[in-house]
Amino acid sequence: MSSTRASAIDGFDRITDSISLHRPEASSKQRSISHEQPSLIVICSWMNAAEKHIAKYTAGYRRLYPDTTVLLVQCSLAGFFTSKAKQEVLLKPAYDMIINHKSEGNQGGPVVLHAFSNGGGTLANYIAGFLNERSPGKKVVFNKVILDCLPGIPSIAGAVRAISFSLPRNPILRLLGQWIFRIWLVAYSIFAYALRRREDRVTRLRRRLNDPERFDLGAPRLYLYSKADDLVEHWAVAEHAEGARKKGYRVREELFINAPHCAIAKDEPERYWKAVQEHIAGSSINSSLQAGPSRLSRKAVSGHVHG
Repeated sequence: MSSTRASAIDGFDRITDSISLHRPEASSKQRSISHEQPSLIVICSWMNAAEKHIAKYTAGYRRLYPDTTVLLVQCSLAGFFTSKAKQEVLLKPAYDMIINHKSEGNQGGPVVLHAFSNGGGTLANYIAGFLNERSPGKKVVFNKVILDCLPGIPSIAGAVRAISFSLPRNPILRLLGQWIFRIWLVAYSIFAYALRRREDRVTRLRRRLNDPERFDLGAPRLYLYSKADDLVEHWAVAEHAEGARKKGYRVREELFINAPHCAIAKDEPERYWKAVQEHIAGSSINSSLQAGPSRLSRKAVSGHVHG
């Protein structure tokens, strides 16, 4: 394993620039892990997420599951657009850790994937794909899946809004950065997708998340998303969840009303963590779509469509 150094996130050791690991204390490791408590949680963060924001989620998991190992994989803008070959090199420490964790006989509890936004979903998709390629016929990489504010739909305007969080606060520099990125993204899309007739990254992500060859049908999934999300439209997530259900996945959805993008835990922490705990414990394993607004189709909520 690569040498480690302290991470800016409390309790984590940094393995690479984008991969960190939290190991429970030795006294905790001696206790057996129940089947309701995860043996490993893999967190794939949203693109260019500030570590102080990621830390709110890692702290939440450490509080709920103090005996659980937590693997954090952070998504950057460059990483999101890099090639599969480069991703395999960048993510190798992460999937090596997952393989080692499984081979060491950690059978007490499930391996949980928690992916945030399209950036985290893209990382999770690569990790699942690489692990499946290395262990053909063994598709149960993750036993429980949590999709937080994803997947969205392809949108240049949405991508510009996403990258805006990383731009300077100065309004002139911010506007300039937005236009430079917009021009680059249009050129990239034309060259990478239109001219070469390739599937764009977000469409591919939506398809692969519902691919039983990549994400096992036996792994229940929880969708957490919000009507107030101005980066990932809630109807896009609802449509994907319905598609997953039709494929045979066991799905639970939690639609929130006022939470911003990737900030649901801050807006409604009690309901958020309750849903996560129930999902991991298995009490939501056969739960169908929550009643009400998350059944809305794109047409029904067209007034809320952005980009």
